[in-house]
Amino acid sequence: KQWYQRRVRGARMIMFIFIILTTLLSLGTQNPVIVSPRGSPRPPPCAQTCAGVSLATRDNWWGTSVIFLSVDISECNFVEPPILTVSLQGDDDTYSSNVLGTSTVRCLTSDSFTMYFPGYVQNNYFSYPGSPNLALVKNNNWTVNWIAVGYTC
Repeated sequence: KQWYQRRVRGARMIMFIFIILTTLLSLGTQNPVIVSPRGSPRPPPCAQTCAGVSLATRDNWWGTSVIFLSVDISECNFVEPPILTVSLQGDDDTYSSNVLGTSTVRCLTSDSFTMYFPGYVQNNYFSYPGSPNLALVKNNNWTVNWIAVGYTC
């Protein structure tokens, strides 16, 4: 089982790196085009892509009956809230793939965003032990991968 988990984790990381590199290489010298109802369009050099990974061992995961994650994206230098894509990854396929809130972003600003994970999707195949907790998050190496596209000027 450990061999399988390491192989799945490795495959997921390779896929994430591939997606990031493909995105960055596809941009080449062109800046991304942002189609957004927020504000007016800006000059092409203002549109930027920024990506990161929030590790369970380093970043601001907190909560007791509901797990929250606060992510600082201030280094991206966005001047307004960006368009954001997130994904949850963990060593434990059963738990991390069935947790609620894996794409729920709250309190998005130009400098940060917060996610929350209130519980699990219930089904007939697995009985989940209550809500996610910090020990589960850290023991199973949960990470949130994120890509933000926004304006920097």
